[in-house]
Amino acid sequence: MLLLLFLLGAYLFGAGEGWHEVASFTFNTYCDIDRITTNLCGGLFINDYYAGNIIFFVGTVMMNTAIMLLSLRLPAKKFTKNQLAILFANSFIFGFMWYAYAAFDPVHVGFFFATLLMVISLGIFFKIRENWRSYPYIMYSVTGYTLASIATLLVRFI
Repeated sequence: MLLLLFLLGAYLFGAGEGWHEVASFTFNTYCDIDRITTNLCGGLFINDYYAGNIIFFVGTVMMNTAIMLLSLRLPAKKFTKNQLAILFANSFIFGFMWYAYAAFDPVHVGFFFATLLMVISLGIFFKIRENWRSYPYIMYSVTGYTLASIATLLVRFI
């Protein structure tokens, strides 16, 4: 079931990215992006910022959830302090990437999905919190998505 979840997620991830890129190119090339006056340009805006992104992020959630659930079933050797330092530094950069997208995009789609992934990863984290050093991908996800969601919340809404 995890393989199926991951594969379906990968399909939606690719389809959503393709949908978004074609709509984005067409919208930005042929429409006045500051003043949408036609149904065509309005539809391209929806396809660019909503439909394509939502399909892309649904795939992202499915793939990441499958990997976290697989990680839950297959713990690693406990990470050392050096390995944890690298993991947290990398997850900080990953969280910053999500923040850069979610905090400054004209729509709230990225923020919604970063927060959804934060909730999913935190839910899984509570199952492994006693032995968290053996679950690097889950820790990476919890750290990155939590940092991104909180930073985006502060910038967008406060």
